[in-house]
Amino acid sequence: MNWGWPVTSTAWRSPPELELGNQLCFALYSASRYAIRAYGPVLAELGLTYPQYPHDAGALGGAEPRTVGDIGASLHLDSGT
Repeated sequence: MNWGWPVTSTAWRSPPELELGNQLCFALYSASRYAIRAYGPVLAELGLTYPQYPHDAGALGGAEPRTVGDIGASLHLDSGT
């Protein structure tokens, strides 16, 4: 399909600053994945998954009962989550 762009014999290359390995967001995403993977075996022994861990830690993080809104705020969730 031709979208109106000129067809050339050379492939388009993105500028170096747009390459995935040069972007901060990709480095943060990769670090997050490695951290979550590192927690996996420890949490499995507790019968938890990683998404359950922040919730349970937030819910159990004090002596006083907490509302859902308080837990959401401590986890930096918006009110629609």
